[in-house]
Amino acid sequence: MLLNDLGVLTTPLALILDDYHLITAPPIHEALVFLIDHLPPTLRLVITTRIDPPLPLARWRVRNQLVELRADDLRFTPAEAATFLNEAMGLTLSAAEITALETRTEGWIAGLQLAALSIQGRAECDQLHPSFSGSPVMC
Repeated sequence: MLLNDLGVLTTPLALILDDYHLITAPPIHEALVFLIDHLPPTLRLVITTRIDPPLPLARWRVRNQLVELRADDLRFTPAEAATFLNEAMGLTLSAAEITALETRTEGWIAGLQLAALSIQGRAECDQLHPSFSGSPVMC
């Protein structure tokens, strides 16, 4: 019934299933596979999960029916971290300092932003504390 109702929609729609890794019941996985295999063209399904779900991902990859964003796709590269820190956050960090922050935060924007906020406006901070740990920088 759900597929029939979705099939008559003309407006694009996204269905988002968050924390899918918490689902452990095989009948739910089976129902989702059926839904995905019969999705109407106006529906996109977004699944967020911390692990690969027990779904036929390889089959969907081969058919080019799957777009995956993994942790490495979401992290900032060193160049992106430099642009963010020095241009967007208005800092004047050296390449070595940017590398240290990018390495310490593993490129995650939340960590980079928290670090930048803790450094901003501190004229006495001409360089990062050598043991920067993600906690506020004390100069």
